[in-house]
Amino acid sequence: MPHTNYQQQMASAATIRVERTPLLQNWAFRKAGDTDWLPAQVPGNNFSDLLRQGLIPDPFYRTNEKELQWIEKEDWVYQTTFEIDDRRLDLDQHLMVFHGLDTYADVFLNGQLILTAQNMFLGYEAEVGPMLRPGANELRIRFRSPIREVQAKAEAVGFTYPAGNDHAEEKLSVFTRKAPYHYGWDWGPRFVTSGVWRPVELISFDTARMKTANLVTQSLTETGGVARAEVTVAATIAGAYTLALNVGQGRWVFEHTVQLQPGEHTIAFDVALQGADYWWPRSWGAPVLYDLNWQLKHADETIDQKTGRFGLCTIQLIREADEEGCSFHLEVNGQALFAKGANYIPQDSFLDRPTEAHYRQVFEDMAAANMNMVRIWGGGIYESDLFYDLADEYGIMVWQDFMFACTMYPGDPDFLDNIRAEAIYNIHRLKGHPSLALWCGNNEIAVGWQHWGWQKEYGYNEADCKLMADDYERLFEAVLPELVAEHDPTRNYLPSSPVYDYSDHDNYDKGDVHYWGVWHEEAPFSTYKWAVPRFMSEYGFQSFPLLDSVRRYAEPEDWSIESPVMQLHQKHPRGNGIIRKYLLQHYREPKDFETFLYLSQLLQAEGIRIAIEAHRKAKPFCMGTLYWQLNDCWPVASWSGIDYYGQWKALHYAVRQAFSPLLVVLETDEEDWSATIVSDEPEDKRLRLSTGLYRLSGERLWLEEKSLNMPANGKALVGLEELKTAAADYDAADLWIRVQLSDSEGVAYDQTAYLVPARDLHLPVPKVKVSTEANGAQLSVTLQSSVLVMGLYLSLEGLPGNFSDNFFDLCPGEPKTLELTLSEPPEQGWPPVRLLSVYDSYTE
Repeated sequence: MPHTNYQQQMASAATIRVERTPLLQNWAFRKAGDTDWLPAQVPGNNFSDLLRQGLIPDPFYRTNEKELQWIEKEDWVYQTTFEIDDRRLDLDQHLMVFHGLDTYADVFLNGQLILTAQNMFLGYEAEVGPMLRPGANELRIRFRSPIREVQAKAEAVGFTYPAGNDHAEEKLSVFTRKAPYHYGWDWGPRFVTSGVWRPVELISFDTARMKTANLVTQSLTETGGVARAEVTVAATIAGAYTLALNVGQGRWVFEHTVQLQPGEHTIAFDVALQGADYWWPRSWGAPVLYDLNWQLKHADETIDQKTGRFGLCTIQLIREADEEGCSFHLEVNGQALFAKGANYIPQDSFLDRPTEAHYRQVFEDMAAANMNMVRIWGGGIYESDLFYDLADEYGIMVWQDFMFACTMYPGDPDFLDNIRAEAIYNIHRLKGHPSLALWCGNNEIAVGWQHWGWQKEYGYNEADCKLMADDYERLFEAVLPELVAEHDPTRNYLPSSPVYDYSDHDNYDKGDVHYWGVWHEEAPFSTYKWAVPRFMSEYGFQSFPLLDSVRRYAEPEDWSIESPVMQLHQKHPRGNGIIRKYLLQHYREPKDFETFLYLSQLLQAEGIRIAIEAHRKAKPFCMGTLYWQLNDCWPVASWSGIDYYGQWKALHYAVRQAFSPLLVVLETDEEDWSATIVSDEPEDKRLRLSTGLYRLSGERLWLEEKSLNMPANGKALVGLEELKTAAADYDAADLWIRVQLSDSEGVAYDQTAYLVPARDLHLPVPKVKVSTEANGAQLSVTLQSSVLVMGLYLSLEGLPGNFSDNFFDLCPGEPKTLELTLSEPPEQGWPPVRLLSVYDSYTE
């Protein structure tokens, strides 16, 4: 249909009989038993509301977390009033819809109970027509303490579930369908919230309304594909209904008519999208999206409509026997793709805080780091619609865990019914997104049960073990896969990640692994080079936020990793000691607290870079690398590459380079020196490899350039025996190596490397010339040095923001210009640029 006809059709669709009214204003709250109502924010939670009213201190500041644990044991009441007129009341049906209640709630309208909630991850709706009245209406919600609510249930079980990350003596989190990380984790605080955490709306309608509407790719053709339109319709009267679907602003138009009786129905039909372009992940093509407009018609009138977007794409997890064991890789639109990305946790302990700008920045950061996949880890939340919309837009595939992590769970009928409702709700909410790559039942529970010694640690008897094992099988091997197969049959389901424990070396050729030998077992970084499975879906190393971030939650008297404040903001029991042990293996003793924080970030970046290079070098045996973790939910020492305040750590800059479409992996610690060139480009490339050997003082000792033809999505091995011979004539502590890879557009990859650890290098005194140029909210900084400067970090005291590059080695004789852009010019002008390097970390 021509575009003009589409616009005419839209203009004529004026008889919408569905009214949706957000109920987000005039909310108040109080602790149950109190008499005074205080202003509240919806969406929100009790902690945020208490903080806004000045009734509690900043939960993230110093050791305030410990003082706020009383909040979880109280009941909380929220209420609002809203107006409704006679015209609205004349409509047939009225529904109060709650998109998220956290968690145990009794909801009353005008004093009458309309629903009881018990799942944070589930949307609820209730028919409220008989309770509504003209004029003012009162909506009141009583949230019961999620701690006291399940204590009797926990006592009745007779044993303690192995929820080690639940930071309380009573491990109650497993009984509640609520974000597990709210109860604490080894990177997160314990703030067990209550409140209306997602929007509330009143929906009134005549005749019928659409509840959900999805278009999901079924198959591809050489010139387009076939998708299934699936709409859930709630009808109040019998009759003929027509569902009209416009795709791509009228480029494709479809209509489907059915006879419906009163009640809820699913209407499904296939549509052919001849000539449609595919949706591709980043760097493989454009993430093409088409606008959708759904219209529900009855008696020649459009009575409801919805909008959305659609991408034509198939993503399959391929697990097939091959010459090396069993594959584990993603096939996108029929092509094997190497997955590059990170594990994501909720952006804040308090879920009302992240704004649309925060969400977009997360995707900007992932895109800037050359990622094409993100894993939504099972201890957080099923993310907001906005998250998946942005994933579609930015071409970032989503590995979606169901919300279960690191413990066993009950399997009684009531619990399983609750899970069924949760799973169906979220599958239908998310399955229309082309970025959704696969569903995974849980995080680490299978390997935890088999390898973590829970049975001995918790003293389970044979009956306890059988009960928990049977419940696990029922939930993750029966209920969830059956629901995915029924409600989202084109996508794969993985019962648990990882498939194999990292101790099962014989099975590295068969599945995904979470490798924690580095860190938990304190194995050296070099272990990453051989501990390479088919897909590495978790691994990581901690670092601290830098001092500018620490200043925001700690006072100068707290600036020691042994202080109570820094200990509280380190949730791993051995974390600080592990960091220090590794650090002194690679760097010299830092001279002070600030440089310790700085070196911890360089250390983290070095370790994860080694891992990523090993994974990419091993393709197609290994076809994915997702490090732990992208972000933080509060200010803390953690495995994140971006701290809570949005500051890129050295890790995120290093990941950007390690995930570059073209990569060079140097091997200089083996008998045969070599460079492996890895390409994730979808087409063949003509490349030039430049390898140079230099003194730290700047003198070039040796240089070689080679041309090579790189096949699409391939790799090549280049011997470096001449480099090895040249280096043998000099003291390794005085040397550095530079590799550059160029294509027709210029330098595509540029990396420095060393032959000994940083602690053993004879680093010269840095001699950096700095010039700056300010232009409104943008600052350009040009740096130049006559000698190599290792790990150069730039900052502007008091001004957060991420330079275009940072934590880099400044090569001798080459000016390097960086840019920093703020949202607006600094009020007090631009402060001086501060520099910190590895040399500065141990020299006064």
